[in-house]
Amino acid sequence: MKLAQTILAVLGLTTALISCETEYNNVGTQMLDNDLIGFEKYTATQINAATYLADDVNTRDYTINSLGHHNDAVFGTQTQHLVAQVGLSKTQSLSSIGDNPVIDSVYLHIPFKADALTKANARVVGSGTFDLKVYENGYTLSTSNPANNFSTQYYFSDLKNQIDQNIASTVLNNSTNTQQNTQFKFNTDPIKLYQYDANGQLVKDENNNPKVKETKSAGIWLDLDKNHFQNKFFANNKYKTLINEALFKEYFKGLYLQVNNPTSDALAQFDLTEGSLVFVYKQDKSDKSGKERKELVFTLGRDFGTDGNKNNISVALIENQHSGLLTTALAQANNPLIFLKGNQPTYSKISLFGTDGDNNGKPDELDAIIANNWMINQAVLTLTIDTQTSIANAPNRLFLYDFKNNKVLEDYALDQSTNPLKENYNGILNSGTKKYQFRITNYLKSLIEKDSTNFDLGLVVANEISNSLFNVTKNNKKLPLTASEMPFGTVLYGPNHTDVDKKMKLEIYYTKK
Repeated sequence: MKLAQTILAVLGLTTALISCETEYNNVGTQMLDNDLIGFEKYTATQINAATYLADDVNTRDYTINSLGHHNDAVFGTQTQHLVAQVGLSKTQSLSSIGDNPVIDSVYLHIPFKADALTKANARVVGSGTFDLKVYENGYTLSTSNPANNFSTQYYFSDLKNQIDQNIASTVLNNSTNTQQNTQFKFNTDPIKLYQYDANGQLVKDENNNPKVKETKSAGIWLDLDKNHFQNKFFANNKYKTLINEALFKEYFKGLYLQVNNPTSDALAQFDLTEGSLVFVYKQDKSDKSGKERKELVFTLGRDFGTDGNKNNISVALIENQHSGLLTTALAQANNPLIFLKGNQPTYSKISLFGTDGDNNGKPDELDAIIANNWMINQAVLTLTIDTQTSIANAPNRLFLYDFKNNKVLEDYALDQSTNPLKENYNGILNSGTKKYQFRITNYLKSLIEKDSTNFDLGLVVANEISNSLFNVTKNNKKLPLTASEMPFGTVLYGPNHTDVDKKMKLEIYYTKK
């Protein structure tokens, strides 16, 4: 059998998304091969890797959204905006509003996403400012596409121009507090809401301090123009005609959060389903004896649970300006470095065991392994970060998948570990060695024992390892959704790198029969 010249591919990443100068976390310090002493070990010699830039991705209904701006010397700049429908809560409706409603205030609150792996309270990168403008959206968002037999309607990351052309209001976040608009800045402190009486007067405690009614999670907090919403919904009793969700969303198409003029890095991640748009208003009491203070809470995001309580479309609008370094790297054949990034992701195709010189349908190196008739105890794929090129803000985990069939590996599917999630499958950054490791034992056994021909693996950055859904691009390629939702990336040692110790390694631990 003929074996091609050895090509080793290195692909690795990760770090936490929790500050403007993120350091490696302490998760993943245990090497997967530490407990394999006593077994025989074989290191594969034939591995190829090629990296590609995806087309614009579908950004509808992300499970995790980002907002803000980030400038990366390696990958370039990105600015992320958001357009989002708001919906009626199942426990509240416009029909519950009494007579003569008058809005006291309107606010938008979207909590930051906490990081399950690092235990950080908020995923916020950078301390810069930008001009945040919130508008009423005038562009209709739909779940199905009537022009294509009512198939699923996708919205792609390049939709911003169409949204800009359909703005339906003046700027709504017109607070005198400029940190809510022209000098918007992410604040990671919890948000305190103070108590007011029915007349809108601040309630004091026994020490004459404002009485805290509720403390909300840190996140985006914006006071919006109450006069706009008073006229939109309550003038001429318009709210009484919006008797169902469809009529409501046709009349009010949601909010558009537009990022402008960033001074420096400032980007945050959040789960829209945790957010809300709230009207605080007064209405006549039912016995006409005076006014009473009420709240009307509108939902954000899409809840994919069985109750379907939240069914609101959102679309991430992403502006990327790729760096010359990234463009050159992707165009260069056999580049010694591999560049992986999120949002409009790059992805790497890893081909194991080299060429099939005898044309029997299996790579020659795999044929040799099969012929040895080993009992496979464990297979570990090890990947290393190139810390000389890129390190800050890299994702905490990578996602390795079946490239041919666009699905998770059996090792992922069978892993029931929860703390951290999918720990056996792994792909977590080792904070000491700057390496990632994946257990792909079941995958390798399927190649050997089940005559599988899935010799190609895909590798992307991961935002949430629990998210195993696949997304689509404009040219109909499928990629893991978690890569699209991750705003950052990193650089890895490639197959032609001269540092042999840091190249990708597939190590097979076995027992001779």
